[in-house]
Amino acid sequence: MPPRLPVEDSYLELLADTLESLDLPARGQFLQRYIRAITHLDLRETQCIQLWDEMLSRRRELSENLGRPVALKTALMDVLASAGLFRVPIVIEYDELKTLQLNAVTDPLTGLYNRRLFSETFEKEPQPRPSLWFTFGLSSSRSSSLQGSE
Repeated sequence: MPPRLPVEDSYLELLADTLESLDLPARGQFLQRYIRAITHLDLRETQCIQLWDEMLSRRRELSENLGRPVALKTALMDVLASAGLFRVPIVIEYDELKTLQLNAVTDPLTGLYNRRLFSETFEKEPQPRPSLWFTFGLSSSRSSSLQGSE
C-alpha cells in the first residue's frame, strides 16, 4: 500500500484530476483565481493554463529523474520560481503564519494587543478633517431671565 499523502497534497491531486475534465475556458478561469489566491499574482487565464501545464510537465520530469513521486506543490514552486514570478519564495504552513501574525501584534506576557498594532491601525484610519468648534455661553442677563419671577 503506498504511503498516504498529506491533506494538502491530496487536495492538489484531486484538483489536477478535476481540471483535466474541464473545458479550456473554465480551466483558465479556475486557475486564474487559484493562482491569484495562492500567490497574489494577477495573471491572464492563458498564462495560468500555461503555468499549470508546465507544472505538470515539470512534475513528471522531476519524478522520473528522482525515481519517486514529486508533490504538485514542489513542482508548482519550481515553475513559479523559474519563471521569475517569485523572487525569494518563502514556504510556510498556514498555521505557522497565523501564529507569527498574532505574535507580531500581541504582548507575550499579557496577550494584549501591542503598540505596533495600534500604530498600524491608527495610520490606516482616515484622519478627521479639521472642523470648527463653537462654544456657547449664556450671559448673566439671559440666565436671570430664565429663572423667572415670583
